[in-house]
Amino acid sequence: MRVAAYTRRSTRKQANSRAAQLRAIRAEAARMGWQVVAVESDTASGKSQRRRPGLARAVEACRAGRADALVVARLDRLVRSMADFGALIEEARDRGFAVIVLDHAIDTSTANGRLVANVIASVAAWEREIISERTREALAAVDDPRRVPAERRDRVLELHLRGHSQRRIAAEAGCHKEGVARILRAAERERVERATRARFVATQAS
Repeated sequence: MRVAAYTRRSTRKQANSRAAQLRAIRAEAARMGWQVVAVESDTASGKSQRRRPGLARAVEACRAGRADALVVARLDRLVRSMADFGALIEEARDRGFAVIVLDHAIDTSTANGRLVANVIASVAAWEREIISERTREALAAVDDPRRVPAERRDRVLELHLRGHSQRRIAAEAGCHKEGVARILRAAERERVERATRARFVATQAS
């Protein structure tokens, strides 16, 4: 099997770390009879995959059919979240290449490895759905002041009366600045409506 090896170090001071990763990959390749056809690496934080051209080249080698599998020594050198790993597993499955992670004994070229990867991909999909639901709920609360808990709304109004800025109110009340603005606008509308009703009642009474 042809494999593309990938290593990553977070800082320029971790040269030994990257060398150790590559040694582990080459040792496993020799044991399994793999042919290492590409070696790519990055010196970058794992938080942003956009700034990791080495990873992009390794994955492209697999996409283009020049390699049958992407191999890493450690999972944390490849991704920083379950969601990112799930997305990579899904792409590998769709494109027909394998992902091998030595420290977790994940090898999607085997039946057991595919089972583990499918579980991880399912958990990642669930994680994305939960995050999406929470985001929608948060946005709904921001967009509709009526859905904000009464205690938070009262806190926002109290801080506003004290003369605090919307940014400070948001920080102290635990909500978005946009939410603070909408709560204040809603409160102003209610005040105007109450005043209008009071004037109307007073007019009718006279």
